[in-house]
Amino acid sequence: MGMGKRHIDTAAALNFVPTATLTSTIWGGPESLIEVNGEKQVILANGLIIDLENCLSNKHLSKAVRETLSDLPNNTVICTGRPILIRLGQEPEDCQNGAIYKLSIRGADDINIELVTKGINLLDNGAEI
Repeated sequence: MGMGKRHIDTAAALNFVPTATLTSTIWGGPESLIEVNGEKQVILANGLIIDLENCLSNKHLSKAVRETLSDLPNNTVICTGRPILIRLGQEPEDCQNGAIYKLSIRGADDINIELVTKGINLLDNGAEI
């Protein structure tokens, strides 16, 4: 699971024992997407704000995410966020927060994404989808 507060809270809600939970920033870290004067920005854990186009995480981690997913055992539960779906090629507006997705993985280049439980789209001010 990721290393942000929502990841830890989700693991607790699923009754996962924190000492047995594996974590990695590949699934999500403490940085957040914000909007400043109508422009999308990324705020880092130390408070530094950078332009979204200068944040290369999606580009750099796309291949790593695909390879990591293809190496996981069957029926693995991953607590992560929308950036993983984006790194897998989904459009940001098609990704939902708080949703449950099923990933069928037959290899790093063959990943099927299926929405199981709807969430919300925070790009639309939290409107339910």
